[in-house]
Amino acid sequence: MNSKHRDKVWKMISKIKFGMLSYNNGTGFKSKPMTLVQDTLQDKLFFFTRVENERELDFKEVKKVLVSFSDPSTNQYVAINGEATLTNNKHLIDQFWNFGASAWFPEGKDDPCICLIEVDIVSGEYWENPKGRLRTFLELVWAKMTNSKPDLGRKVVFN
Repeated sequence: MNSKHRDKVWKMISKIKFGMLSYNNGTGFKSKPMTLVQDTLQDKLFFFTRVENERELDFKEVKKVLVSFSDPSTNQYVAINGEATLTNNKHLIDQFWNFGASAWFPEGKDDPCICLIEVDIVSGEYWENPKGRLRTFLELVWAKMTNSKPDLGRKVVFN
């Protein structure tokens, strides 16, 4: 991902903070909400998780994931494809430890069940429509009245 796309994607997802992590475990698709823990984007996403949870054990076999972020109030949407691994790297856990993590892991960052989901970003897309709700609604009405396609912003693909 080039720096222009990285900066744009980070500006969008750092405000949203919560993404849906989706993957296929072989028997079907699974999704769960996750919270970003990093302060910058360097071609990876990080999320705290607990390895004793059955879903994370199931996740150990999964490599390809989709993480989606959405903010309907600003008409911004991001979908990131990546390859995920679980890591219990103590340096990374120390680096990303925060108040929110301490609520989920009351035993602290030395909890033997704590680890990070590390997602190496492979590609993605983002959509943005800076028009706001009223202008978007008017655009839809105008398109319907004129039998034309509405201009609802732009989609950008990156890798």
